[in-house]
Amino acid sequence: MTRNKGKARTRHPVLLYRRLASYYRRPLVLLLLVSAGLLIWDPPELQELRLVLVLTLLLSVTLLLLTFLMSRVAHVQCGEYGLRVQLPFYRLHVPYDSIVETRSVPLHQLFRPSKQPFSSQAFLSPLWQLPVVLVGMEFLPQPRRQLRLWMDSRMIIKNGLVFLVEDHRALRRQIDDAMARWRIDKRVAERELPR
Repeated sequence: MTRNKGKARTRHPVLLYRRLASYYRRPLVLLLLVSAGLLIWDPPELQELRLVLVLTLLLSVTLLLLTFLMSRVAHVQCGEYGLRVQLPFYRLHVPYDSIVETRSVPLHQLFRPSKQPFSSQAFLSPLWQLPVVLVGMEFLPQPRRQLRLWMDSRMIIKNGLVFLVEDHRALRRQIDDAMARWRIDKRVAERELPR
């Protein structure tokens, strides 16, 4: 039996998805307001484009809701047997026995800003100086190609995962504590097994 059964586990929101929501909020709201305004005003010159305006309105509302939900759903949490990474459309379990180390490093040291595509530089500019939690692993929990389908490319490195969260110190401490508890529980369970 583990000692942390009753202890509440902290969810650490993934800031890449929060940034995604804030990055697209203004253009989507502007698109929503313009298309709604033109639909309400209903000028005779735009009668032919009414369907386009309705589709634009629906698409902008859908994208606003989707990016908002994605930013609220994505998080990292320490579980009993491993790290739980909840992504918008995928849940990943990282077992503690695969984790070698955790450390904090600035995002710009892992992914050089000059090597990023031009299209993502404006998106990432407020995040470059922020520290991330680097979880070094012996092996990735899923094949790299499969992880790339569900995760942002800046969350995966050759030998581990990268988590950009608000409180990187707390996440790192919780991972280290959870790994220590898991190792102790594993040793106790091994001693209790009959030989």
